[in-house]
Amino acid sequence: MEFIIDNNATREKTAEQKSREAKALKEVESVLAEKRRNSTLKQNQFTDVPVSAPRDNDNTRKQEQGRSRDIVAKKVGLKSGREVERAIKTVSIIDELTEQGRTEDAELIRGVLNNRSISAADELVGFK
Repeated sequence: MEFIIDNNATREKTAEQKSREAKALKEVESVLAEKRRNSTLKQNQFTDVPVSAPRDNDNTRKQEQGRSRDIVAKKVGLKSGREVERAIKTVSIIDELTEQGRTEDAELIRGVLNNRSISAADELVGFK
């Protein structure tokens, strides 16, 4: 998935296409981050030196999530990790509305997403 998205990097895309790529890449980056974290733990598992666990697991996970979304933002051409989160939320709502048969609502949000901005679509989704 990551390879396909990277190969299409030079194509001109709509905000929805970038958002859907961000959603797919975020899943890939999350899996890769988990693998990195697990491999680090396995490497340290057999050492004689005690390894202290992070004091705040929730904070550590938030930092890793933040890094993943920032990586994704750079790869798909979005402004920030925060914009990635807003984009993913917006396309998820579009899909949900479509599944519910609320195609007019989905098309309205899609139009705002593609013709205005991700933040405008996200604000509209907030009023869903």
